[in-house]
Amino acid sequence: MYHVFHVHLFVVVFPDTASNQRQATTKASLDNTWLIRLRTELTTSEKNQPLNGYSCYVYALVLKRLGLLNEALPYFVRTVKAVPHLWSAWEDLVTLIDSEQKLHSLDLPKHWIRNVFYARCYVELHKPELCVYICKELTQIGFHNSTYILLLQAKAYETGAELQLARTCCEDARTIDPYNLDSMDIFSNILFVLEDYHALAGLAQKCIEIEKYRFETCIVVGNFYSIRNDHARAIQYFTRALRMNPDYPAAWILLGHEFVEGKNHAAAINAYREALDLNRRDHRAWYGLGETYEIIKMYNYALYYFKEAFALKPNDSRYSNALGEVYERTQKLHEAKKCYWRSYCVGDIEGNALAKYAHVCDHLKDEETAARAYMEFIRTQELRQVKNFTEFSHAAEFLANYHVKKRQYDQACSYARKCLEFPEVKNAAKDILNKITGLREGQQQLKDKEFSQQQTSAPAPTAQSTIHEFDSSSTTTID
Repeated sequence: MYHVFHVHLFVVVFPDTASNQRQATTKASLDNTWLIRLRTELTTSEKNQPLNGYSCYVYALVLKRLGLLNEALPYFVRTVKAVPHLWSAWEDLVTLIDSEQKLHSLDLPKHWIRNVFYARCYVELHKPELCVYICKELTQIGFHNSTYILLLQAKAYETGAELQLARTCCEDARTIDPYNLDSMDIFSNILFVLEDYHALAGLAQKCIEIEKYRFETCIVVGNFYSIRNDHARAIQYFTRALRMNPDYPAAWILLGHEFVEGKNHAAAINAYREALDLNRRDHRAWYGLGETYEIIKMYNYALYYFKEAFALKPNDSRYSNALGEVYERTQKLHEAKKCYWRSYCVGDIEGNALAKYAHVCDHLKDEETAARAYMEFIRTQELRQVKNFTEFSHAAEFLANYHVKKRQYDQACSYARKCLEFPEVKNAAKDILNKITGLREGQQQLKDKEFSQQQTSAPAPTAQSTIHEFDSSSTTTID
């Protein structure tokens, strides 16, 4: 068949990435001559006879590799309409969807696999709640034992920072198929963030037993060494994974994180840029670049990259927090104040946005707003029973001094006693308590003095005046 020839020719043009000469730190360039020749041949064939589904798929891949994404899009759509069960075509189509409007403008076949495609797109478009909704619907109509759906749901939960739910989905998928290594790299990321060392060690051991040289296994083992702070070994395994699959953005991001930990900032920037070349919508790569430039004190660059990350995920408090910190470092306090307040309003994952907001208000001489913010920060921290020690101690010290100025000594004592829990402000708290004791003693002495003066200045009543008063009152009564 004619399309079989094209598929064979495409395999020859694009050899398997595991065996090519591309290194993990560089990107090999393709010889576009082969691509142009293949495109010309397919264009000629289409003039003579319409391409079938598989030939359309090859043509779409060629256009995509040439960077002609707008031209490739209709051919991917033609492919999935002609061969709806060709999941690889749907996967390639996902990479071309950069907005929800574009997604809904496509003329896609009315097929059950379209819903899986929608769920996959919503993860990439940072709409995890819509992905979870579709996945739950699919499980109700017969896909409850599908590991792909479970792992897709886990990825959506991870994107939405619901890590315990994501972990549950991954564990359910492993129960159904314990030898399936698909998306185990995502599971290892979840365990890493949850800081579950033992579970991550067990997962790494199991993956090595199943298939030692699998791409996902290398990612899992890399995360295991990273949680042990063995960054050299982690870099080794992430690099090995990228030799197997150099087109996986998440692996480049993990490699960038390890380079940052190893203080190799130039290599980290290169790794994050590689990730962006593969997926411009990956907010983690933008954030990684911003964080790296912030470390090396290039704040204008950091601000640009943090803004890009924030634009992709505006409801993630970490990104508005990062913007606020850069604005604060560059003395743009009003902008920092807005960023910290937004972080608090959208959920404040890190739990310190309100303290930073109050700190900026204090620098702007808005003491009343700072006091209210610190009070709310301490209240929420105590309700959660989780304390950010540095911010909490600073907030308690500020409020103790604030109430001393207001002569509200009971409240000041309460906050000063909270400071006694923290070594860095313990001495200051003792000084505040001593000051309050002195002020109270002085206030009591002043009251005693005023009372005694009132007693000495009042005239003592005489006997005559008492009789006169009695008589006059008696007369009044008789009248």
